[in-house]
Amino acid sequence: MRVTLEEKFKEAFAKIGQELPARPLTTQSSGRKPERDGRHQQAENKLSRVQAPAEVLTEQAPTPRPGAAGKKKKVAKTRPPLSSKRPNAAAKQMSIDLSVYRQGVNPRETRTVGTSPDSHYEISLSADSAPCWSHSDGSSVLELLKLELTGQQVQPTPKEGITAQEDRVLVLGLDFGSSSVKAVIGDSALEKAFAVPFRNAPGLPSFLLPCRVYKEGEAFSLEAGGRALADLKLAFLAHPSVATYQRRVVAFLALVIRRARAWLFSEKEAVYRSSNIVWRMALGFPTANHLDPEQTKGYRLLGTAAWILAGRSEEKIEDVGVTAAIFRAEALDAGELPSDQEDVELSVVPEIAAQIYGYVASERFDHKAANNFMMVDVGAGTVDASLFHVKRGRGKWDFEFYTATVEPLGAVNLHRNRLDWWVRAIEERASNREDLLEAITAARKVTDGEEGIPEQLEAYFSAAKVRFSDPRQHSDRQFYGKVFTQVGHETYWKASRGHLTRQQLTDLPVYLCGGGSRMPFYGRLRETLNNHPSLYEWMRVKVRPLTLPKRLEAPGLAKNDFDRLSVAYGLSFLNLGKVLKSVPKSVIPVTVSDSWRDNYIDK
Repeated sequence: MRVTLEEKFKEAFAKIGQELPARPLTTQSSGRKPERDGRHQQAENKLSRVQAPAEVLTEQAPTPRPGAAGKKKKVAKTRPPLSSKRPNAAAKQMSIDLSVYRQGVNPRETRTVGTSPDSHYEISLSADSAPCWSHSDGSSVLELLKLELTGQQVQPTPKEGITAQEDRVLVLGLDFGSSSVKAVIGDSALEKAFAVPFRNAPGLPSFLLPCRVYKEGEAFSLEAGGRALADLKLAFLAHPSVATYQRRVVAFLALVIRRARAWLFSEKEAVYRSSNIVWRMALGFPTANHLDPEQTKGYRLLGTAAWILAGRSEEKIEDVGVTAAIFRAEALDAGELPSDQEDVELSVVPEIAAQIYGYVASERFDHKAANNFMMVDVGAGTVDASLFHVKRGRGKWDFEFYTATVEPLGAVNLHRNRLDWWVRAIEERASNREDLLEAITAARKVTDGEEGIPEQLEAYFSAAKVRFSDPRQHSDRQFYGKVFTQVGHETYWKASRGHLTRQQLTDLPVYLCGGGSRMPFYGRLRETLNNHPSLYEWMRVKVRPLTLPKRLEAPGLAKNDFDRLSVAYGLSFLNLGKVLKSVPKSVIPVTVSDSWRDNYIDK
């Protein structure tokens, strides 16, 4: 395969996350033009422009993560990590920089964002200017479903004269996201999966429970009252050894487990009244973190503690019970035998592997095909992107990840980035508008809001105008540049460096999922992944939707909303085999020589 000088330049610039600078088209010294088809010729013509088109956004060079070189801050009120074992050499090599999660953990802190107002912009606000977003501050009452049962029991209530006749394996799949939790219970014998509704709401919202727990005194609850605690997942991932964050996660998941079991035994009592249920539980985990064994083990222990806590005899979940459940989970991990209430087979599964299960388990999956996929999950806090290979062997699914990235570039962090820009702009150009600054301060505290955020920076206030004299300084443009660097360069392009061939990466199937993917801001990845000048010209993808499986029972769920439940659905059925981190192939040719010549010295 001939490699042109232009492609070598693109490779060099892609390594640092920047576009190839524009230059006029000229013929080569030999008098021949590079071979191009019609589509590639159009892409080349774009490079000849002095300035990139407005819709093509520039990328920024990656900057060192804050936790890579600086000293770590001491965190008060810590307890020993859930696992006291020291990570081995392999785990150290695969360790993930958890600093990516810290943005959003404490919204009261002031953070430095990528852009700030400067001479390249102008704004105008009128006396009638007001915020154009609507968020709950966590104080509103959720209309949770009223359930007769508490969910503390692990078996259906026996009916008089009816005894358990058979064992039934049920899998509770929990997708614990940054903004909401989703639960699906899978029954492989019936070949059915039941999406668990949490709230009195139509369609998708009924299956989404905001990741928010309330604490009044020592007691935790899903009902509004006391202090609202959010950022449950992000806070734990950023500081996994802090006891406060561990307890919040365990308490919240225990409450969710109780509601899932209470709903099942209330609504499906006729199906399971004569069954002895053997429980399994699967928790989704960000792919990049899953590749670190120590992080996976800590997360699994929290899941075990939550299951133990959910089955305790005390109806209220309080601090003392949470702490006892965590220590009990550690004892079970050390080899003690569980009671019937504690007995559960728990697994931690890469969220993206679970997300694509609906496709690989369908009839459309071709076992003889290449089966390389890229998944981009745009959540509230993070963007989780991976490029991987799927293989089925002996009833299990194996996943080999070529690249896996997770960055704090989700929808809520985009929202906060825009709010930070507006703070600086108002302070600099309209400092008398304290009412707008107060509204922004309140909005920054929201991490689990379900309402849509404005589509662009300019739409954040009514009766307001924003104009940039230099479009490259636009806050949205620079934020999107970071998103594209993660997805286009660190996930897609990087797979070409020793992992996959040109043929394997051309027309690669891509699934764009998650709540944030519905925003036009992230939806433009469909276009820029196919025509961005910083990628090789032969690089192109095919974006596919996830289809609603026939065996998922989710009344009122629209087909286009299935991707929000796809992780929980996959967790409830996926029989996971090996999860591997692929090592790039050597790009240095190995010279084969005769062994006797290597040991022979010429005179």
